[in-house]
Amino acid sequence: IRIREIKVELAEVPLLLLRERLSGVDLEGLSYSSLVGRAQQELDRLMSPPTLSLNPASRSLRIAGHSIELTPVQFAVYAILAQRRMRGCRRVECLGCANCSLEAKTFHDPAMREELRRHILELGVRDERSRALARWGEAADDCFREARTKLNRRIRAVLGTGPWVERYCVAAGRVAGSQTRYFIPVDPKQIVSA
Repeated sequence: IRIREIKVELAEVPLLLLRERLSGVDLEGLSYSSLVGRAQQELDRLMSPPTLSLNPASRSLRIAGHSIELTPVQFAVYAILAQRRMRGCRRVECLGCANCSLEAKTFHDPAMREELRRHILELGVRDERSRALARWGEAADDCFREARTKLNRRIRAVLGTGPWVERYCVAAGRVAGSQTRYFIPVDPKQIVSA
């Protein structure tokens, strides 16, 4: 190699100050690779999705310190999907298997509409809002999709953007040859009912 052919390039490398963020971690005596690994573990823990709490008394969801108030129908739909997710396959990364999700056409079933009605009555709603289910007859799948759209809009409006926000929205998934299925992708162990 000729000296004239050698090039030296300088790069600006950003420095992250993590000592205060890694409280409780013994930084002394760790190799650089171990230190980076420990820092990544701590950052992953800080970035993990928070618990989803369903509060029927206030018809609200509580996520990361934020309260998301819902209409009775929205809360009932979300509660049904959350219960399905908690009783389903329990795989963290499930993409809407038959055990964890529902098809929109399921809401045509009188038993499902009765379950929705029961959830709404359990919320203590006995006025015109409980009659909103009357229009869930022939157009139940459209009513469900409308409720899903409004739910997701409300969740995003309150939580903003973040790496885990979409895990709390009602997602849609489809396997080849099947109908679209709807589910809540959050880890079922992170769902609690108040």
